[in-house]
Amino acid sequence: MHNVACTLRLRENAAATLLIRVRPKHYALVFARSFPAMKASYVLAAILASVAATCHASSVRWFLSGVTFSDGATARGWFDEDADTGSIGRFVIYTSDGPSITGREYRDGESFAARVLLNADTVQTNRFQRPDTWQMRLTPVVELTNGGGTLDLDIAGSPNGNIECNNCGSFRGVTSGQLVGVTDLLFGSGFDD
Repeated sequence: MHNVACTLRLRENAAATLLIRVRPKHYALVFARSFPAMKASYVLAAILASVAATCHASSVRWFLSGVTFSDGATARGWFDEDADTGSIGRFVIYTSDGPSITGREYRDGESFAARVLLNADTVQTNRFQRPDTWQMRLTPVVELTNGGGTLDLDIAGSPNGNIECNNCGSFRGVTSGQLVGVTDLLFGSGFDD
C-alpha cells in the first residue's frame, strides 16, 4: 500500500496547484495562471471531491505529553501507529530515573512493540518491550484512531495498563499523561522523509 498525501497550493493571481503525492512518484495537476479564481475554485472542489477517498492518513505519530510515574519520574517520546492495521511502526520512548528504578530507552530495532488487550480491558494497550524484560505500557481511555487528537491515558482503568515494569515484578505506575496524535497529512509527505 502506498502512503498518499494531498496538498493544495493557491498562488498569487488565482493560479492553483493540486499536488497528489503517491510514494514513490509524484503526480501534479496545475491550473494555468489565467484561470479565473471563481472558476478555479469550482474545478478544485470537483477534483478534491474525486480524490478525497484516497487522501487519508497512513499513520499517526503519537507523542507522550505530561507522562509522570508514581515515583516522580517522567516519560517522553513518540510512536507511529496505524490504527487500521493495528501495527506500531517506529518509536522512541525515554523514561527518567526514579528513586528505585533506573530510566530506560525503548527504541524500534532494539525493542519490540505490540498492541495487546490485557485482562478484561476493552481498550488495547501499546506495549514496548526491551530484550532485558523491561517494558513500558501505555493505554489511552479510548482506542487510538488514524485521526490523531489528544487522548488521556486511562489512569483509572486497569493498573497494568499504564506502567513501566521489569517482567512486572518491579514496577512504577503512570499517574498522569496524554497521547497527542499528529497525522502524516499535516506534514504532506509522511514522517519517513
